[in-house]
Amino acid sequence: MRRIDRLLVPFDTTSNWNIRYGIQIAHAFHAHVHFIHVRPMHARIFPFRPLDGSGDAPSETLTEKERRRSRERMLRHLGQFPLTGVSHTLTVLHGMPAREILNAIRETEPDLVVLGTEGMMKFEDILMGLSSLKIIENSPVPVLSIRPDLSPASGSSRPFDFEPPALGLYAIRRILAPTDFSPESREAVVYAGAIARYLRAELHLLFSTADRDDAETPPGLGAHENLQRLAQELTTLYGELPLVPQISSSDSVKAILDTTRRIGIDLIVMSVRGEKGTRFPIGSTTRRIIQRARCPVLTLHPGMKSSRLETRYHRVFKTLEIADLTQSRDGAFLPFGSGDLSPGGARSELFLKHYSPEGLLTVLEAYGIFPLPRKKGFDALQVRLQMTDPYRQRVRVIFRRTGG
Repeated sequence: MRRIDRLLVPFDTTSNWNIRYGIQIAHAFHAHVHFIHVRPMHARIFPFRPLDGSGDAPSETLTEKERRRSRERMLRHLGQFPLTGVSHTLTVLHGMPAREILNAIRETEPDLVVLGTEGMMKFEDILMGLSSLKIIENSPVPVLSIRPDLSPASGSSRPFDFEPPALGLYAIRRILAPTDFSPESREAVVYAGAIARYLRAELHLLFSTADRDDAETPPGLGAHENLQRLAQELTTLYGELPLVPQISSSDSVKAILDTTRRIGIDLIVMSVRGEKGTRFPIGSTTRRIIQRARCPVLTLHPGMKSSRLETRYHRVFKTLEIADLTQSRDGAFLPFGSGDLSPGGARSELFLKHYSPEGLLTVLEAYGIFPLPRKKGFDALQVRLQMTDPYRQRVRVIFRRTGG
């Protein structure tokens, strides 16, 4: 997960909780908030509907006076919220809400969009509902969807009681990451792991057997094995994470909603993925969860580009087993991840509790670290470990230059 430096928060005069969440996230990450309000172009859709209750005739353009009034009205609305100490700007636009907001996302390139989903709940606001769905479907950056009925009683907005970086952020103690082991859901799970590590939250991995698609499941591996491997990957990426793998026999929507209520989930992280052959680019499961979950839902578009390094890392990672990391010269395998780095604890025989000398050689070869110096003339590369000081374990690479 990239550091959150820029937020984009679309809002209108009915917005409340997405503004509050945006402000709290900005406090936690010291981020800049770009508030954006789009005055809808009703003339094309509802030709007899007055703009903003003003009684003015619908128009496809705004006069300078109308723009100034809209901006003043939005500033008054933002004035109700604790913006002291938060770097922020306000932009007022006129047009089709989804199109204007998506254009703003592409132009400003925020790290996160904090979106209210008021229109997805009420039939009379179908225009805004379709706008919210279109933004979630097409946003090139993650979108945090906030229901309009979230409140402190929902369990998702208790203030944090520990030190920064999470100070001030609405309490996210437990994160739920549903998975079907597809590449899209893996991307969301990895993102959820980054959030859990940053906020020191508990990460719950959930797989529903009712919706299992054997064609998408890696061959020869069952649900338990897949969850274990996913947990291993997260541990390798982010270190010790409190992980809770779960398997449900209910369909995805019921499993996610039941788990959210039963455990008290504070954030759901999932991929936006439409079913093949449907008219909705956003998957029906994702859409129903956003509409019904009693906590914020963070969605990632499957088209989000991973870095080349991360893509290569994952490709190599899939070829490695724990046995490759812990092998010793005599063919035995040392206990992976066990032991304590502190002087008083039971010492691990592995470097950083993960790698034997032979395992480290395997990893350095697999990731292409050793082939590169060989091309530069460094021969007979060896790994030497220093593990006497538990707080300063060192790895040294020894070489013999050809001819001397």
